[in-house]
Amino acid sequence: MKKILSVLAVLIVFSFTAFAAYNQPSITEEQAKQIALTSAGVQENQCSYMKVKLDYDDGVLKYEVKFQSGHVEYEYDIDASNGMVLSMDKDFNGHQIPTVQNQSKIISAEDALNAAIKHAGVLKNSVTYSKVKQENDDGRVLYEVKFYVGRTGYEYEIDAYTSAVIKYEVDVD
Repeated sequence: MKKILSVLAVLIVFSFTAFAAYNQPSITEEQAKQIALTSAGVQENQCSYMKVKLDYDDGVLKYEVKFQSGHVEYEYDIDASNGMVLSMDKDFNGHQIPTVQNQSKIISAEDALNAAIKHAGVLKNSVTYSKVKQENDDGRVLYEVKFYVGRTGYEYEIDAYTSAVIKYEVDVD
């Protein structure tokens, strides 16, 4: 009985040790912060606040990076194993987002798709499925773009006047 308990105790300790080693990030908090800042095109000294938190979500160890620069609040999810940007959200706070009244300057759905594909860094002929929908979000005209490359899903919000990426998320299956 003592042997069985000793073996079980060793197995339990080994299991917890292996689990803890498996769940260690490959990149540091500082690296995750720099990846998010670089992606946003913002210098750290331009931020009024910065928060970085390691989180385990849906089987993925990731860093949640939040910061504000001027009137824009950024939220990034960075894969802790490889530094890949999993998602980005940009919110405009404290001022009205400019709206353009001339509807003839809206880009086409195809241009919105091309902007998202270019941002994702994939080849257009590798896209297996795509869907583009024009929306009006709080007075801002944008395109919601979804597409797949292999088993990786991409979701984008693209500004309908400038082709700028407002928000994106990558889901790797």
